[in-house]
Amino acid sequence: MNVVLSKTMADVPDADATFASLDDALTVLYNNPNVESIFVIGGGEVYAAALGRPDVGMIYKSVIHMKCPSNADAFFPTLDTSRFELQHKTHNPNASYHLEYWVQK
Repeated sequence: MNVVLSKTMADVPDADATFASLDDALTVLYNNPNVESIFVIGGGEVYAAALGRPDVGMIYKSVIHMKCPSNADAFFPTLDTSRFELQHKTHNPNASYHLEYWVQK
């Protein structure tokens, strides 16, 4: 199920549902018996809202190995390591990224 969050658009093409907030979306998704997992795919404000919730059980984080442009204004929030611990990290010296798997303590 493809769900989109938008404060300005009520209907987004190719979305199965559109919600104004993460809380609104999660209320509906948690009550849908066909939804097994929920993935939050940015941006910065949405990540921050999701990470502030107590029901986040795991995080799949992609880390890109490149210098950030000086005009960048949105970033993934710093993970609270008192709440989450790193379980696994990929390592490939030929890749320009690595993947991290974090779980709630």
